[in-house]
Parts: sequence; structure tokens; C-alpha cells
Amino acid sequence: MRLRLPRVSISRDARLILLSSLLYGVGFRGVGSLLRPLYVLRLGYGPELFGVWSSMGPLAFMTFALLAGLLGSRLGVRRCQLLGGAVLIVGYGMLPLCQLVRGPWVQVLSFASNLITSGAWSFLNTNQLPALTRATAPERRMQAYALFNALFGLGAFGGSLLAGALPGLLGRWLALPPDGPGAYAAGLWASAGMMMVAMLPLVLLRPDERSASRPTGQPRAWPSMAVLLPLLVIGFLAQAGIAAYQMFGTAYMDQGLSLRAEAIGTVVSIGQIGAMLAALAAPRLSRRWQPGRDVMLASWLVVLSLVPATLWANWLPAALSYTLVLASNSLWLSMYQGWSMNAVAEDERSMVSGIANTAFGAAFASLSFGGGFMVAALGYRWLFAVGIALSASGAAWLAYLLSRNRAADASVQSS
Repeated sequence: MRLRLPRVSISRDARLILLSSLLYGVGFRGVGSLLRPLYVLRLGYGPELFGVWSSMGPLAFMTFALLAGLLGSRLGVRRCQLLGGAVLIVGYGMLPLCQLVRGPWVQVLSFASNLITSGAWSFLNTNQLPALTRATAPERRMQAYALFNALFGLGAFGGSLLAGALPGLLGRWLALPPDGPGAYAAGLWASAGMMMVAMLPLVLLRPDERSASRPTGQPRAWPSMAVLLPLLVIGFLAQAGIAAYQMFGTAYMDQGLSLRAEAIGTVVSIGQIGAMLAALAAPRLSRRWQPGRDVMLASWLVVLSLVPATLWANWLPAALSYTLVLASNSLWLSMYQGWSMNAVAEDERSMVSGIANTAFGAAFASLSFGGGFMVAALGYRWLFAVGIALSASGAAWLAYLLSRNRAADASVQSS
């Protein structure tokens, strides 16, 4: 299969959202997602406390996702993105302040930073997809979702390479130990500045307009459970496998396999390249596999991606799993976005996005909180095995549901 860049005729607002996705990929997914957990580990957190700290982010993301969707429907997706972007900067700036406090205040500040950062990202992320959907013609939306995720992955690739080098570079420049918390704190200040730059395209978006699909004064209808239940169940179970490795994969390579930060940054960067290519392949694969079925097949790819790290305790299988997890997640997410956004009317998209992100956050919170204790008791690979079991059950459940729906449709047509 030849991989081609999707040809998308996009509006000004869509271009701004795509640019913002690229910039947030650099600062948030690339630099921030690598340096934040490594910085916390250098504050002396053990696996149990690290797991609790890690779970606070997804818990906040889950808690605020539904509210973000509801407010996006009422106040407008642009306002909610700007609110999330502004608070995100504050949250990112709080974590390196742990260098200035002592005793229990270190934990208080680090936990507060994680809660605020993840809650703000929930407001921003939940309303990005409905905004892009609204700014793109229906026949071009799947390609737009692919570009959105590919650019996020491209930014994350560059950000991961930068993150691996930042502690050493800033440590030498500021005369700090390159593997100490001070050098990592300096890198986090740099990532907070990147959040400011990433927010600028969102400021230029056109003001929100009331949806024409719902007259003024008409009560807001919730999407039906026939739509929501499959989205919620597969969203939670597929993301559970992804969460097991995304939340603990870098810690496993750092603490369990003793890889240097530069090597981990390289592994993550290679994974981001895979994620970008997978996102670009999503529109063609989705047309071939059909909506719904494409999400099910991508869920099985998530399961397979976890197998190497689960079976072999070596840096090479760990790196391979990280690369495959990021790629399969990018493919899965693009297909899930197309499936969910096309299933509902325009004024329901923010709510559906919020509900989906609630399921994602629940998966990450559950695996993060329980994962820390499981790692301490049994080791990292048992946690990855649990992720395989959960994602496999989700893929099997969705396969059953799609088969049942096809049988019901065939019965209706024959009668």
C-alpha cells in the first residue's frame, strides 16, 4: 500500500487548528509528556507514589471532559479551547516550582500541577475535534482528522528529540547536574513557553456561532445510548491497553531497564514517526475496513503492540512495543474520531467528544492508579499483560456487537 499525504481543501479555521495541533504536539506530547514523569521520578517518587501521581492526570481529564463537552455546546468551542489553553500554561509552570519548596509541599505542588494541567488539556482537547469538524466539509473530514493526528505526531516527534537533549543542554548551560531535577525543571520551563506559542493560532479563530441544527430555545437532546454505549465501552477498554504502556513505558525503560534519557527520547521519537505515518494511513484503511469495523481491527493492533514488552524483559522489545503502541493508538484514534463524529448531529459533537474523553480518562486513571501498586508488587510486565487482556476483551466485544448488528440488518432486509 502506497502512503500518500491526504489532499484536503481546508478553511482558514481548519488550518489554524491544524497548526495548533502541530505546536501542541511539540510542547505537550513531545517535551512535556517525556520530561514531566522523569522529573517527578527525580524528586524521589517510588513506583506506588508515581502511580498515584500519574493517575491524577487522567482522573482530572476524565472529570472535566464531560463538563468541557457541555460547555463547548453552550459557550462555543473557541472559548473553551482558549480557556483550556490559558490554564494549561499555568499548570505547566507550577511543576518546576517544586525546586523552590520543601517537605510535603513538593507533593502538594506536583499533584496540583498534574490536576490543573490535565483538566485544562481536557477542555482544550475535547473541543478541538468538534471545532475541526465544523470547519471542514463533510467529505473531507476523515482526511482532516488524519492530518490533525499526523501533525500532532510530527510535533511530538520533534518534541521528543528535543526533550531527550534538553536536560543535558540546559544543565551544561546553567551549570546543573544533567541528570538531576534542576536540569529537568529548566526543560519544563521551556515547555511552558511552548504552550504559549501553541495557543496563538486558537486566538485567531473566528468567533463561535450558534449551530443552525438546533433552534433557539429548543431543549438540548442527548445522543441515544445505542450510539453512546459502543463508544464508551470500546473507548475505555482499547485505551486501557494503551494507558498501561503510555503511562509506565518510559518509567519502565528508565527505572526497569536503566536506559538513559537520550535513548528514551530517541525511542519515543521513533514511535511518534510511526504514529504520524499510521494517522496518514487511516483514511484509506477506514474506507477499506468500513466505519466501526475499522475501530475493531485497530483495537486488535493495540493488543498485538503490547506483546513484545510483555514477553521479553529487554530494551529492544520495550522500544518496539512503545513504537507500535503509539502507531496503533494513532490509527485507532483517527478511526474512532471519524466513527464518533459522524454518528451525531453538529450540536451533539462536543458532548460526544466529552463523553469519549471521559472513557479515555477513566481508562488512564484506572491503569495509572492500580498500575503503580501492581508494578511494586509484581513488576511492569504483569501490568502490560493486564492491558492486553482489557484491550482484547474490548476488541472481541465490538466484533460481537458489529456481527449482531449485521445480522439484524440482514433480517430486516429479508423480511
